[in-house]
Amino acid sequence: MKKLILTAIFLLSTLALNAQTTNDIIELLKSDVKNDRKAIITATMNFTDAESELFWPIYREYEYKLEELADNRIAMLKEFAENYDNITNEKADELMKSAFSFFEDRLSLNKKYYNKFAEELSPTIAAKYMQVENEIQLLIDMSIMAEVPYTLKSPKTK
Repeated sequence: MKKLILTAIFLLSTLALNAQTTNDIIELLKSDVKNDRKAIITATMNFTDAESELFWPIYREYEYKLEELADNRIAMLKEFAENYDNITNEKADELMKSAFSFFEDRLSLNKKYYNKFAEELSPTIAAKYMQVENEIQLLIDMSIMAEVPYTLKSPKTK
């Protein structure tokens, strides 16, 4: 599993090197992560046929809702990038509140789907899957943050 995670880190980190613009990076992340995520889950979970039949329909539902959250996050990050050089206190506050909201919404989604997976499969399988999902989400977060400016210039105050 560690080898697979390291491979995922490498793949995600090389996306930024090949992308020309922020939009390129976002599109590459969205497409590659979707495929890589399924491969990582398949390789690490070793589902039986019966478990697989129960898992994947729930996962597709989860993935759709996770993508909706991600699209909102991408819009927020684009707005941050557009305002980076001239960010005001108000805009910085608004964007941070949006970021906190994203993480709260993602945590709520993870909790909701942990319960669904636990009910349909078992709490053990659900916990193992959510651990894998958490690691994937951390890798994605790190990849995104590597592309976002990490220091804000202090806005001029009167």
